[in-house]
Amino acid sequence: MKNTLRTLAALAAFFAAAFAQGGAQCRMQGTISDSAGNPVDGASVTITTPNLTSFKTTIKADANGHYSTILQDCTMPYHVKYEKEGFAAQEIDKKIPIGEQATIDMKLAKPSEVAAAKGGAPAPAAQAAPSPNEEAVLAFNKGVEAMQAGDKAGAEAKFQEAVAKNPDLPNGWQVLTQMAYEKKDWAHVLEYGQKFIGGVVFGIGRLFLVLMVAAFILIDLDRIQAFLRSLVPERYQGDYDRIYVGIDRGLSGVIRGQLLICLINGILTYIGLWLFKVKYPLLLAGMAATMSLIPIFGSILSSIPIVAVALISSGNFNLLMGVKVLAWIILIHLIEANFLNPKIMGNAAKIHPVLVVFALIAGEHSYGLVGALFAVPVASIIQTIFLYYRRRPKPPVPGATPPSPIAAPLV
Repeated sequence: MKNTLRTLAALAAFFAAAFAQGGAQCRMQGTISDSAGNPVDGASVTITTPNLTSFKTTIKADANGHYSTILQDCTMPYHVKYEKEGFAAQEIDKKIPIGEQATIDMKLAKPSEVAAAKGGAPAPAAQAAPSPNEEAVLAFNKGVEAMQAGDKAGAEAKFQEAVAKNPDLPNGWQVLTQMAYEKKDWAHVLEYGQKFIGGVVFGIGRLFLVLMVAAFILIDLDRIQAFLRSLVPERYQGDYDRIYVGIDRGLSGVIRGQLLICLINGILTYIGLWLFKVKYPLLLAGMAATMSLIPIFGSILSSIPIVAVALISSGNFNLLMGVKVLAWIILIHLIEANFLNPKIMGNAAKIHPVLVVFALIAGEHSYGLVGALFAVPVASIIQTIFLYYRRRPKPPVPGATPPSPIAAPLV
């Protein structure tokens, strides 16, 4: 169990650090329509964020008014602006949870309809005042728009407003530092730079805190195990020890089995890419092996960049090469799905392949990529506890009379 926990701690530290820096994906979609409910074809959806000044993406709605996009880092809030010539623009701030799918439907009204609504309709009910963070997001986005339009003075005023509303906005301090440097305003360069560096140091400190906790777990593992056992009442410590051993056996099987599948997947991918003369075979094979840490779905996700590189590896668009590499990857997936996963994961972790797939679907739906990564280990723990209590002999009921033995027949 000691080696299993150490391996899990190391993997947890690695992926916690990776996700702390890289964020996680989410999806934004919706339908844009006019006041009569008809779809607005070609409406623009512009997405920005105050946390990353260089980020700006614009997508178009299709003929049905539908739009959809994947956001790579959903640890940040986003500002969405809907525009179409002949309609009044609409804006909204949205924070989408990691791994979730947000549906944002928007109605666009023509300027004449907006004016008529303001003149004839009763005043709308008062809405709740936006939070300081939301006001900071709006001010920052307006500063980005002013900067792109060439109005540096207006942009600086909006950035100042943003950091006044939310002093913990490192990107705002970064932009102000750059603008002060361009004006040779050294006093403000030092002031803004100090606040920006403070925000960066705070983020790095959180990363080191994760690594430090993982290091303590690795060093003092025996004491942690003894402490956890001491929390269990003495009469239940026998059950605790047996469950502990069962979880150790299951997790060890999951880790060994998945690492073996990753190794085989990487080797087969490298052989195929080397045979087909695709560029960067070692790098792509390493990526395929790493993505295979997520059973089934990881191999599918790693196929997309591999086939994309194969299509242009010869210097020109080579469809035949892409088809060959795709066929090789499909062959690897068939071997993995029909032989490796059932045999290795089933024998090592004692988990049925159907339970593996259900665990992956539930984990990905609930917590995104992190949930898919830890779905099988969690399923192994749940299965171990369930099977132990199911197979454990029931204690005799107090006061119950034990059954009398049946007399042997007379011969």
